Amino acid sequence: MADTWITDIGHFLNEKGELPKKMSGHARSLTMYFGKIIEAASKQGNFGNEARTDIPCRRKPGNRKCGAAITASVQADSSIHWRCPACGDNGIISGWRDTAWDMRLKLGNPKDGRPKDIKDAKNYRLLR
Repeated sequence: MADTWITDIGHFLNEKGELPKKMSGHARSLTMYFGKIIEAASKQGNFGNEARTDIPCRRKPGNRKCGAAITASVQADSSIHWRCPACGDNGIISGWRDTAWDMRLKLGNPKDGRPKDIKDAKNYRLLR
């Protein structure tokens, strides 16, 4: 049976919004995995629609690495929904906006933060 991860990424960060220096290897690895999903979803510009990422699934059903590509999307409530179409591992990530993994501002105009790859103003407003 696949896992469902309900994650507020802020719970993994310190008061400065950074990874704490004292963090177990497993927790750090999991945080970085969620961070990659945040980066992929926030830069894809296909908001509300699930899109394939280059992130391999980390689940190991039957002790065999799944490795299928994760799909992800940013929803109207700003949460990121992700899933593995092969094994069903899935989750919802919140609290990602303005973290180091948030690609919205990094892709856009420094004055307004509007990502260059979002042409539809409606989609842009969903992320503000």
